[in-house]
Amino acid sequence: MKGTGKRILSVSLSIMMALGMPSGTFAATPDEAAAGQVSEAEVPAAEPEVTQEVSQQATEEPKTEENVEKEKNEEQKADAKKEQESVTEPTAEPAAQPEKVKNNENTNAETNPEKELPDVQVTKAELVETKEECLVTVYTDSDVYDQLYIGKKEDTEKTSVIAGEKDLNGKYKFQFAVSEEKLGSKLQIVPGIKESGEWYTKQDLFCQVPEKTQKEDAAKPSEKPAPSEAPSTEPVVSTIPSVPDMASPNTEKSQVIKEDGSEFKMFKVSSFEAKTVGNKIELSLKTKNVSFDKIYFGMNADAEKTSIINGTWTETEQEWQFQFDVDRNKSGKAIPIVLGKKDGTWFSKYQLYLTIPEEAMKSPDVTKSQVIKEDGSIFKMFKISSAEVKSAENMMELTVKTANRSFDKFYFGWNEDTEKKPTVNGTLTGKEWTFHFSVDKKKAGKAIPVVLGKPDGTWFNKYQLFLTIPEVKNSGEAEVPTTPVTPTKPVPSTTPSQSTRPAGVPADGVYTTTISTGAEMFRVVATILTVKNGKMSAEITLSGTGYDYLYMGTAAEAAGNESQWIGCKDEQKSYIENGEEKTGRSYIIPISTLDTPLAMASHSVKRDRWYDRSITVSSKDLKKISSDEAGSNQGVNTNPTPASDPTATKDSTKDTTPAEESKSESDTSGSTSQVNSKTKLKDGVYTPDKFTWSGGTGKVSITCDKVNIKNGQALATIAFSSSAYQYVKANGKKYFPTHTGGKSIFVIPVELNKNNKIIGMTTKMSAAHEIEYSIMVYLAAADGDGSGAAAGDGSGMNFGSKDKLDEKAPDIIGLKYKSETKLDYADYFKIYHYDDDITLLEIDLSKDTDKDPEKLEKDAEAKDTADADNKKDTKKTGKSGKKKVAKITIKRNDEEKKTTDTQSVAYNDEGEAVVQTQEEITADLYKAKVVKYLIVPEDSDTELPVGIEKEMIVVKLPIKHAYVDSEESVSTLETLKLLKKVKAVGFDKDETDIDAVNKGLEEDKMVYAGAADDLKFRELVKNKIDFAIVSSEVLPGSKTAEDAKEKGSDTDGKKNSNSKNQKKADVKDADDKSTDTDSKKTTDSSDENEEEAVLDQLADNFATLGIPMLIDRSADEESDLGKAEWLKVYGAFFGCSDKTDKLYDKAVKAAKSKK
Repeated sequence: MKGTGKRILSVSLSIMMALGMPSGTFAATPDEAAAGQVSEAEVPAAEPEVTQEVSQQATEEPKTEENVEKEKNEEQKADAKKEQESVTEPTAEPAAQPEKVKNNENTNAETNPEKELPDVQVTKAELVETKEECLVTVYTDSDVYDQLYIGKKEDTEKTSVIAGEKDLNGKYKFQFAVSEEKLGSKLQIVPGIKESGEWYTKQDLFCQVPEKTQKEDAAKPSEKPAPSEAPSTEPVVSTIPSVPDMASPNTEKSQVIKEDGSEFKMFKVSSFEAKTVGNKIELSLKTKNVSFDKIYFGMNADAEKTSIINGTWTETEQEWQFQFDVDRNKSGKAIPIVLGKKDGTWFSKYQLYLTIPEEAMKSPDVTKSQVIKEDGSIFKMFKISSAEVKSAENMMELTVKTANRSFDKFYFGWNEDTEKKPTVNGTLTGKEWTFHFSVDKKKAGKAIPVVLGKPDGTWFNKYQLFLTIPEVKNSGEAEVPTTPVTPTKPVPSTTPSQSTRPAGVPADGVYTTTISTGAEMFRVVATILTVKNGKMSAEITLSGTGYDYLYMGTAAEAAGNESQWIGCKDEQKSYIENGEEKTGRSYIIPISTLDTPLAMASHSVKRDRWYDRSITVSSKDLKKISSDEAGSNQGVNTNPTPASDPTATKDSTKDTTPAEESKSESDTSGSTSQVNSKTKLKDGVYTPDKFTWSGGTGKVSITCDKVNIKNGQALATIAFSSSAYQYVKANGKKYFPTHTGGKSIFVIPVELNKNNKIIGMTTKMSAAHEIEYSIMVYLAAADGDGSGAAAGDGSGMNFGSKDKLDEKAPDIIGLKYKSETKLDYADYFKIYHYDDDITLLEIDLSKDTDKDPEKLEKDAEAKDTADADNKKDTKKTGKSGKKKVAKITIKRNDEEKKTTDTQSVAYNDEGEAVVQTQEEITADLYKAKVVKYLIVPEDSDTELPVGIEKEMIVVKLPIKHAYVDSEESVSTLETLKLLKKVKAVGFDKDETDIDAVNKGLEEDKMVYAGAADDLKFRELVKNKIDFAIVSSEVLPGSKTAEDAKEKGSDTDGKKNSNSKNQKKADVKDADDKSTDTDSKKTTDSSDENEEEAVLDQLADNFATLGIPMLIDRSADEESDLGKAEWLKVYGAFFGCSDKTDKLYDKAVKAAKSKK
């Protein structure tokens, strides 16, 4: 073979000499010639031959293994010499570049214009998989090349060009579709300039197509870089394959180690950078050691080492740099690697590992345990109601409880992990899940990645979630909310101690200002600061009534200092927010300094625990309202009313100080247009009757509690709940914040009672982002003659209720009410009609169910009576129990009522607002007592008020693909000749007698998508379901649910133990059958929990999928005509009201004719 090779080489050289081609050119470009023979999606393999010198080194390698220390010393002595060699080696191949370019110019002048074009590099490539195609987005570092051709630079005709668009950094990116077989391969690309028609031909350029999503396929090894590629002066980020790993001995840094955990001295990582991007960790390593120029991710024993990360030599720094990314679930682990030498051999003396630094996410609140998203916001679908922590040696034992029943287990790890083991399984006790587990003390104060598991065996992976671990003090006790020994409550102290006057204290007098707390769970909505003799105190109003005492210090200190507790000044303090009157509590507290965080603790009434808080009083927002020097606001009106606002309501804490328009500059991007801010209202300060907004990700909320009318122009004060917003684009300008302490506040022109587009720029993300929002500031008086009051009383506006069906049509901003559909027999729904054929449908999901307020009250009374009869000897205890039951019932109802806020803000147990995502808001709408649907006809051009989707379910017609889970609903649709719209059903062909459904299932015109309690969501998505109809059997205590229980019980031959008569008998015979009653209640409670869990899961899942869900209560109606009247509901949803009205009238006539 060697002789043959020499003869071929000799002949080739002879031909080249005859053609006048320099022999040096052949030596410099063999790989380039080879590259021209491969397809655009392939990269040629490296030359299989090795030189005699390399072979000799490989055979000599075992000899040096006999003495490890000797080899280390020899290599260290030779470092200086090798560093000299390494400087020239990386530049050797580029040195031949001019000759290669010259040769290309001789053969094809068109591909190399005389003008030298700037260099360009591919910075990264992203893959988005859809049902139809795989979309690749290629990012470059160039702002010059605006088009891309997929192919070779030598191609004379470059057709099918991809136009680029600039990213936020002004660099061009390109998106195109690829076939599935090209995933994981390299594509040769040529960037070009559209205007001049020039193409980048200085060197071959490739982009690595990402592999198939890791959730479905393990990552395939990256292909070895093509020998024809000219070495880049910038590092290229590569993705390593899926390889086995082991626990890292050091999770804080990246280093190369041996199997015993000791550091490998011949490859010392001098510096590293790790950054999390999506589900990847991007790493950049640098080393001064020059012995190795490449890294293979795998084992020494691997025959083919094809997944290689080539280093980039930096001459100025005299170091190698390696850049790549790994799956995020490799965080804190050690990945096997093999180091490659410049001579082509591999170091195999030890099996080496590269440690990946642990992604340590700091807990946003080190005092408690909670489940959060990556942005630090609380995950509302798994609220931890209580947590206990015990510390033992190096471990922490935690017990957490939650009332959310959608999840029964969790796994500590990442969404991407294919095997989620071991799991922490919960125990259901009453209505709470309890989870016990232990973690290393090193995790204290951090957030650990967690995946929540559902009872059906699936895992929630919409967000990567984290569980926060409370911080541990030096004493070993967990820093969690402490439970004080129940003391005799002291008389509320309204005369707090004062400190000596510090620098920066304002002049004596009374001021309004703001207080930031840094937490949505503890909000101060009003502050009156009093300064007397250089000492400060403040009357603050908290947003809710969940706290009875405050303490200036930590929670741990508060438990033992009862005399320093600060009680309420007013247990019921009214205030106005977003046009609604709300109730909080006020306290008078000492203030030692301004603009500096002050430690505070708050005592929860419900949990009887102290919580650590922090408050900062703003000096920037100080506004003097009185020179009165009364001590703790004695004799001072803490709700000042400016003379210019004679209509302000008494006891209102709204800010009536006119706000100046925020500083601005012209916005040349044209992203917003000028608004018509003119109004007939008189100049003054107004409180909006309603404020709504939409847009963004739901991580930030927007509020507006003040509108200033100045010279007939409306200026709205809007506040983002984040301080990271640097500007807002609106009215064709760019406005800058007037305040950024905990919030970002802007004063901008708005058009009242209309949707206004604004764009906010936040730096909260990894890079600055502009986010589009829509806002509406509503003042009822602005629609009149301008003589309305500034009190924001809504002028009699009726925005409806979610606790019961509205007796009168609710006011919907921008829509004019027309009529109501008259109902004769149905009890569970209402239909109202507005302009442009828009319909409002309300369905009562609580009446005659276990959530019926009247039923809850009767059940509580019956329980109290039974307890009193069974505990005659403990009358006092019995009364205490009765009060407790009543209190819980009332509290639950109040909490549900609070979710009707026009801002769609959820509230925790202490009555504090928490931002929700739209999916969570929608899920809560389904869980309300009354669900409202706004049905919009096809092709409607009516502008709906922004934020309406936070108050009701918006259904846009037509409905094309419906899922139905009951035979009754299918029969109704068959009667209406609408079965063609049913694409998925909740029963298989052997479970129904409806011939049309069986035929549809057999012909694949319909699919079985599971029953309501066991849905196959993949089928719903696959068949593009856009509407779901569910039986009221999912409502615990409904007539349909009870009938289903009886039917199931009769089928099993068991006596129905759930009938109302049996319940009454159990109460009457409580003295004789107390044991049986307790057993029965336990069974009923278990069934109720299971039924509520089904409804909660349906609400959460359909909200996540964005599929409107109707719970059909027709079967719960008492009369047959009441059931028939539900045809009107189907007419509203399917746009056939004329037909359903006729069918209903026919049913009424038929019923009357029988009498």
